[in-house]
Amino acid sequence: MGCGLVRRKSWSHGLRAGVAGVCVLLFGVLSRGAQAQAEAPFSSAQARHVFEVTWQIVADYHVDAALAAEHWRAMRDVFEPRVRAARTAGEFYALMQAMVASLNDGHSVFLPPRAAQLVRAHRSGAPGARIFGLAANLRAMPDGSLLVLQVPARAEAARWLKPGERILAIEGVPASALGATAALFDARAQVHLTLVDAQGRTRTATVPKELFDASQFPPPVLAQRLEGEIGYLALYDFAAFGGSAYARDALTRLTRRKPISGLIIDVRANEGGVMGQMLDVLGMFLEGGDAGAHVDREGNASLYQVPTGRLLPALRGVPIVVLVGATTQSAAEIFAAVLQAHGRARVVGTPTPGNTELVRPFRLPDGSSVWLAVAAYRAPSGQMLEGTGVVPDVIVEAPWWRFALEDDPQLAAAVRVVRALRAAPAPSPLAEDQRVHRSTLGQ
Repeated sequence: MGCGLVRRKSWSHGLRAGVAGVCVLLFGVLSRGAQAQAEAPFSSAQARHVFEVTWQIVADYHVDAALAAEHWRAMRDVFEPRVRAARTAGEFYALMQAMVASLNDGHSVFLPPRAAQLVRAHRSGAPGARIFGLAANLRAMPDGSLLVLQVPARAEAARWLKPGERILAIEGVPASALGATAALFDARAQVHLTLVDAQGRTRTATVPKELFDASQFPPPVLAQRLEGEIGYLALYDFAAFGGSAYARDALTRLTRRKPISGLIIDVRANEGGVMGQMLDVLGMFLEGGDAGAHVDREGNASLYQVPTGRLLPALRGVPIVVLVGATTQSAAEIFAAVLQAHGRARVVGTPTPGNTELVRPFRLPDGSSVWLAVAAYRAPSGQMLEGTGVVPDVIVEAPWWRFALEDDPQLAAAVRVVRALRAAPAPSPLAEDQRVHRSTLGQ
């Protein structure tokens, strides 16, 4: 989830994509949207005040000043009378979500109080309120299916779901259909799913729902050794509190007993997260250096630097490949771009979407919040990443989410690149001019 790609602790990145996908806790809350607020006390006066504050925030801070000036004035005329006519909290919050979504920038989103509270708890590491639904960490894939990334070991759902499976239909409705995911979190005690595994075998399962929160999920990392002593590290997000510590611990355990001959970092299912967490992970592979900048509508730049003194000794000189694709977003795109620009890693897969605007949360008087795109990312190459993304050094077109890890064509290509780099090692990237490989960013 992009629950917070930022320079300051209160800022986030890629939230629309990330909150809907990083962990099922937040995915569920937002899939129900404003309906979760239907029973909240409603004040017409407060609703109008929240509307006014939200409208002004967008007008003052949205990264696209022209959009904020032209489109946003028109949206005021459309939504103000509807807000005044709203009679329930659910109706009001649905209008606010629709108004902010009309920006259509792929980032900005309005969170009703309940969802806003859960996002804040997830980002801070505080215990979140429990939610009733399907206990699974899901990602939406380009074919419309939902990939099961993680299921808490002690959850009831673990008896019925396995990581690597994909949900094709929910209660007989395609998972990609508008509103289909709401059935994962409604009041019914169970949900009927159509699933497919990596071998293409389909099955149906009626999975019980349960009360859970984000703290039940395992760390958002997966580390293992591949054939030839090549390390594999999957990073599912940079959003979880302490995420960089999880990554460091996983790499330390991976290399403790025996060196690795190469490392493949998989961020294909990573939709972003906290900038500080992502920079800390970069510091395990780079000893400082330019990490680009976010530039606001006034041209003011927030510069990023890779931290020093955090390089993992076991990774010195180890060839690195980063796997990316259409489902790599926000902080994960920046992560790949920085390693590529510094020549520290080759990138394999398909181009990323360029979903890299900085999103800042503004807390509203009723406890809700608007997460607003306020700045665009500039890579170390000087190129703007928004809308163009990272172009891999080696492009491999393949629906990776349909394969088991051992059969994944993109992973196989990454292994070949690691072996080639190991056979003909390049000079130390830390001694190279930072322009190395900048042209491959393709922005």
